[in-house]
Amino acid sequence: MLRTQMHYHKRWLIAGTTWIYLQILTLAMLAPLKPFAQFEWLDIVGEGAAAAVILFWSVLVLASRPKGRVTNLLVAGLLAVFSAMLQDFLDEIFNMHAMPFWQSLIESACLPLGMTLLTVGIFYWRQEQIVVNQQLRKREKLFRHHQWVDAITSLASITYLKEYLHNALQHTHQRNVPVTLLLLDLNEFNQVNKRYGNSEGDRALYAVSELLMLNLRDDDLICRYAGDRFAILLANTREHEAEIIAIELVNAILHFAHRTKGGERVYLNATAGIAYARDTNLEKLIDRAKHALRIAKDANATTYVAL
Repeated sequence: MLRTQMHYHKRWLIAGTTWIYLQILTLAMLAPLKPFAQFEWLDIVGEGAAAAVILFWSVLVLASRPKGRVTNLLVAGLLAVFSAMLQDFLDEIFNMHAMPFWQSLIESACLPLGMTLLTVGIFYWRQEQIVVNQQLRKREKLFRHHQWVDAITSLASITYLKEYLHNALQHTHQRNVPVTLLLLDLNEFNQVNKRYGNSEGDRALYAVSELLMLNLRDDDLICRYAGDRFAILLANTREHEAEIIAIELVNAILHFAHRTKGGERVYLNATAGIAYARDTNLEKLIDRAKHALRIAKDANATTYVAL
C-alpha cells in the first residue's frame, strides 16, 4: 500500500530531492567549511535530527495519502520547513558569511511559508476528515484505533464492539435508552471457501458487509464478530423495530448474488439472533445473542430468534 501511494507522487519525490541536492550543492561550492574546532556538536545533532524528522514526516504523508490538494499543501509546507531546518543545520558546518544575501532568505522565508502552507493544509484536511467520518459512521462511533479494524471487511472488530457496548450499556442504565444486539451468521459459508477458495470467500464477506451497511441506519454500528458472523448494535431500538430490521437484513442477503472473479453468482442466506439489554452486564448480553442465534440455527431458521 505504501509503495503504491509513493508511486503516484513521483513529481514530489523528484522535485524535493532536486531542491535538497541544489541547496546542499550551492553551499558546498560557495561557502567554506568552518574549522573543526568551531563545530558546536550539540547544535549540529539537534538541528540535524529536527531536519531529519521533518523530512521523515514528508515521506510518511506521501506514502500514506493519495494525490490531491490536501496532500500537496501538507508536503509543500513540510518541505519548506525542512528547507529552513536544513539551512539552519548547514549553517553550523559552513561559514555563511561569504554567501550571497539571498541564501539567508531561505531560512528566514521558508519557515513562515511552510507553517502557512501547513496551516492551510490542516484546515482542508479537517474538512476532508469530516466527510471521511461521515462515511465511517456505521463502522465506528466513539473510538478510532487501527488495530481494532478487521482487515478483510474494514469493519470494527469484536474488541471495538465490546468497548463500545460497555459505554452504551452504561448510557442505557443512566437514561433508560434501549440497547439491542443482533448477531447475524451466514449459513454454510464454509462451502464458499471450499468451492471458490479463501480469497473469494474474503471478497464475499466484504460484499456482505457493504450490503449490511446499506441497510442499516446512520446511528447503528456493525462489526465483524468472527469468521462469517457479524454483530450489529441497534441504537435506541425497541423490540418490534429490531425484529423488523433483522428480517430486512436476512432478506437483503437472501436476495443478494455475489459475483466471483470468474463471473459466477453465489447466493447466500443468513440467520439472526437478537438480544435485548436487561442490565449493564456486557457478557450476559453477548451470551444471550449467541444463544438466540444457536436456537435459530438449530431450528434451521433463516430469519431470527429474539431473546
